[in-house]
Amino acid sequence: MAWNEPGNNGQRDPWNRKRSSGKSPVDDLLNQLKNRMGKLGQGPGSILTAVLVLLVVGLLFSSYTIIGAREAGVVLRFGQYSRTLTPGFHLKLPQPIESVNKVEATRIRSVTDKVAMLTRDENIITIDFTVQYQVDDSRKYLFSLNDPDGTIGAAAEAAVRSVIGGSDMDQILSAAGASLVSEAQVALQKTLDSYNSGLRVTEVSFQNVAPPNEVKDAFDDVNNAREDKQSIEN
Repeated sequence: MAWNEPGNNGQRDPWNRKRSSGKSPVDDLLNQLKNRMGKLGQGPGSILTAVLVLLVVGLLFSSYTIIGAREAGVVLRFGQYSRTLTPGFHLKLPQPIESVNKVEATRIRSVTDKVAMLTRDENIITIDFTVQYQVDDSRKYLFSLNDPDGTIGAAAEAAVRSVIGGSDMDQILSAAGASLVSEAQVALQKTLDSYNSGLRVTEVSFQNVAPPNEVKDAFDDVNNAREDKQSIEN
């Protein structure tokens, strides 16, 4: 009688293997996997297996990084600088071997301050100034400065004082004051470069350049007298 004839009930195949009633080989494989997964966590060996699985998963998830379009990634290997990553997907060694510090490299940052200072012709003047800057070297930015905003604020004030202290009041208040802004920016960038700060100054601007309120009336009287003298001479 053939193996697939009606009298055989379909229980045996040509290789004389008994078939499971109503179940396919795929069902048997799934049942075996369920049984094995069900034993996970039972016994010391299973606990060790679970720990190893979690460890492997953790290593896999820490073996890559994604750097944003406006960021730069500084890779540290055992705490030492290794390389700088550009925007995109990157593979790396898992933690704790390598870690990545992300820096917003293209963001424009700003520092604003108001100071009173003495001009070359011994007049007191107050200036509101703003400095805009961005990160030019992520490695230097992370390792050279503890307080970038505080450092650039102090350096900017020193640069402004040096420029204002070498100029007369009339020069500061006139159209020639625009050139003083450029001088202050150059002096500030030179100072930051000497610190290896990794920062680049994009703009320096002066606002509300005027004598302090305490001497404003006296300053106005001097200006009025000067204008009257010029009128009489004319």
